[in-house]
Amino acid sequence: MPRVKSRLAGLLAIAVLILAGIGYTAWWWQVARLTKTQFAVWVADRNAHGADIGYRDLDVGGFPLSLTVTLTDFHGQDAGGPVWHGSTLIARTRPWAVTHITFRTAGDQQVVWPGQPAIAIARAEGSMDWTFGRGRVAAAQVTLHDLKTSLDPAIPAAAAATAAAAAAPPPLMVTIDQLDLGFALPPQPPQSHSDTGVTVNAAMTSLHLPAETPSVLAPEIQALSVSGRVMGVVPDPVAPSVRHWSEDGGTIELDQARLVWGPLTASLTGTLALDHDLQPQAALTARISGFNETVDALVTSGRIKAKDAGLVKMMLGLLARRPDPNGPPVVEAPVTVQDSNLSVGPLKLGRLPPLRWREP
Repeated sequence: MPRVKSRLAGLLAIAVLILAGIGYTAWWWQVARLTKTQFAVWVADRNAHGADIGYRDLDVGGFPLSLTVTLTDFHGQDAGGPVWHGSTLIARTRPWAVTHITFRTAGDQQVVWPGQPAIAIARAEGSMDWTFGRGRVAAAQVTLHDLKTSLDPAIPAAAAATAAAAAAPPPLMVTIDQLDLGFALPPQPPQSHSDTGVTVNAAMTSLHLPAETPSVLAPEIQALSVSGRVMGVVPDPVAPSVRHWSEDGGTIELDQARLVWGPLTASLTGTLALDHDLQPQAALTARISGFNETVDALVTSGRIKAKDAGLVKMMLGLLARRPDPNGPPVVEAPVTVQDSNLSVGPLKLGRLPPLRWREP
């Protein structure tokens, strides 16, 4: 009798495993089918709202332990922004951890801003973590590793794929050790211009400049980052929506922009807004350290004459203070943008190019 019970228990366990396997298989194929159909629905919706997204094929594989999506011969442009042409994009996630996605590119990739040279992406791989809330993606953080790109400033984007490109000088190679991009929506939608509509951040680590270009401060920008908040209801990037947001008191709070390049460390904080012509205006504070070494580097690179370097150092030294007794001296100065004029303190540095907003 005990032997019979043991056999029955074993058969029952096997039956449960078989049923679980059948159920998981059915669920996996359902998720794969929904992935394809929902992506097609999303593309159709974006195209109906002014985007231009297309692809030759979308394949979902990876059974049983992953969902691997392979997109081939694709392009995407949203509302007059940059165009991304790609040969292959591969994204992978686990069925039990879909909020973490890894991805990589294969084949030719090209990003083109209208009227600008094309940027070719030789390699890009990384990951994305996201959270869901309020019926949509509420936050996402994308990390790219060992991003390798090339840019040929002599070739217009429209001619980049023509035979004329073959006779042009070799492209300028730029590599970035790590690039982080992210956004987060607040728990509740903003009720006024004093509430945060979205928080954004971007950071680059170890941006290696092209060897062919003359070095100003150093051949590598050690760090470049920006973080800020769009206040009020985030507008669509078209003139009427932006104007309504601006007239309603919408601003951008720049929590920090930071640059570390050779001896130079600089940061910006403050508020940006738009004037009645939808052109930028800003009230910012700049903090700069390492200025003596920076002046020496500018002399070495020929940007400043050696006879002027001493006077520049003396003036900066008079303006500097030492907030940390053990730290370097820091120069703090107001930076403003008014009527498209960029000024540092009383010194006008020049005019900014106009912002051109798309009409609906």
